[in-house]
Amino acid sequence: MSPPRADLYFGRNEECGLRCSYHGWKFDVDGNVLEMPAEPQNTPLLREVTIRSYPVREQGGVIWAYLGDRAHMPADPPLLEWARVTGRTPLRDKRLQETNFAQGVEGGIDSSHVSILHSKLKPDSAETFRERQVSISPKPPYIATDTAPKFFVRDTDYGFVIGARRQATDNEFYWRITQFPAAVLTP
Repeated sequence: MSPPRADLYFGRNEECGLRCSYHGWKFDVDGNVLEMPAEPQNTPLLREVTIRSYPVREQGGVIWAYLGDRAHMPADPPLLEWARVTGRTPLRDKRLQETNFAQGVEGGIDSSHVSILHSKLKPDSAETFRERQVSISPKPPYIATDTAPKFFVRDTDYGFVIGARRQATDNEFYWRITQFPAAVLTP
């Protein structure tokens, strides 16, 4: 007989445990049952019932959950630069991006599309390409003048980092750096 199933989304966080708001069962961080208020005191269910749990760590104000096999769990979350900022509160935000995974990744790492996609659809014929770029804020001229950045990819211990280099002036470059935590996505 399988144990009752209830969504723990509505579970209550109580003294180092998560209590099911429907059955009252309380689970520890490893998924073991701590309390079953409606069951006999020495019920074998206390030893038999567990739930899936995932280890979490806080780093840089973000809660990281490891969803893979614990035998392969890294000692620390990815050492991304923004997570190591000290002395200041880093800016965090969230957004709803209605794309599939591949579109979201491609849009985040492809620096060349900015020059085209983020420009006016029906530009005034008298406008230069630079003037058409309305949704880039601030509007850097090097994105409009150098529409084909050079890409450089380097492996890291967490995945890889991509540098997209544009010619900003005759003797200066503008770099857009994108980190991709591939190790977080795969076991």
